[in-house]
Amino acid sequence: MRQSSESSTLFKWWQWAALLAALLLILLAAQFARQPLSQVCLNADRAPCPDILQAEIRIRYHDSKATLTSICGDVRSNACALRRVRWHQAVCDIHLLRPASAPLLNHEMNHCRGWEHSGDSPEAYARPWQLNEHLIRARGRLRGH
Repeated sequence: MRQSSESSTLFKWWQWAALLAALLLILLAAQFARQPLSQVCLNADRAPCPDILQAEIRIRYHDSKATLTSICGDVRSNACALRRVRWHQAVCDIHLLRPASAPLLNHEMNHCRGWEHSGDSPEAYARPWQLNEHLIRARGRLRGH
């Protein structure tokens, strides 16, 4: 006995719905099973943090404090790291006032690597730095992390 085309179409629709539901469950399970990224970087004031952001880094030196302030926006700063992140591209421009010390460059490089300090003081810089999750999400989950 032959089935009507209506019941055959309904059955195929049900199969597609079940398949999509199963795929959705698999994707949700994979999301929860992901290994979390390390959320802190210890000794960031003295050593490099892991390069999670993998940005293209450009370093620019300035002789004028006024020029640096116009770029960085903070008269107290002798340096800043300006990051632009999109799905498959991350660029970080470091601006430094001459002469710049190696620890100051390392500090800005850690920002380019995706890390943040909470507060603007030597004490805050010495505490563990946090991963900037907004930048990492904008960049996309990177392979190997």
